[in-house]
Amino acid sequence: MKYNILDNLRRSLLWDVEDKKLDFEKDAQFVIGRVLDFANLKEWKIIEKFYGIEKIKKVAQNHIFF
Repeated sequence: MKYNILDNLRRSLLWDVEDKKLDFEKDAQFVIGRVLDFANLKEWKIIEKFYGIEKIKKVAQNHIFF
């Protein structure tokens, strides 16, 4: 992990998962999806730094927005 992303996201974005069970590499679609749906600009920039824009675009193409 490049840095602890969880320290930089609002806990309310991931309210329904346990911190210790969340794997930011394996669960990238889930995390990116939550940020796309509910996050603010600061959090968007955090995931952009962590995952990169290409990964985010790939996830967004198959994401069902709420």
